Amino acid sequence: MKKIFIADSGEKTWLTPPGLMKKLGIFDLDPCCPDEMPWPTASDMVTKDRDGLSVDWSGKRVWLNPPYGRESYPFLRRMAKHSGGGIAFLFARTDTKAWQKYIFPAAYGILFISGRVNFYQKDGSIGKRSPAPSALVAYSAQDFFRLSVCGIEGTLVCLKSVLR
Repeated sequence: MKKIFIADSGEKTWLTPPGLMKKLGIFDLDPCCPDEMPWPTASDMVTKDRDGLSVDWSGKRVWLNPPYGRESYPFLRRMAKHSGGGIAFLFARTDTKAWQKYIFPAAYGILFISGRVNFYQKDGSIGKRSPAPSALVAYSAQDFFRLSVCGIEGTLVCLKSVLR
């Protein structure tokens, strides 16, 4: 299975590939959408101009591909408290404070994607290989189930009981 991901080289913007979105289903909100996203990631794609932390997340299934680095912390904190569920796409740097505070205690499960993903440029050309492993983090039982059947290669780890 070939995975295609897109990135802006030299920036902290990592564009989400359309194939990944197709496998994960429809999202209501993307609070961290890049300004020039060439395909939909959610019904409401919020760029920096609207500030994804100030919009209403209640009752919405959230797609979260946050800015990488410390800028991700406020978004991950909000996702951990969000009751509407969603999936975050991150580097699998499990030793970081963000993972320890906002992922492991709050997430239902994690899909650690096999291998390093290949990123692409905005123009569709192949870019560099990811500098770190990647993971998809499910913040609801429904999203954990979606990860279990999506067909993305990797190792799925359950963090909370999904049987309620």
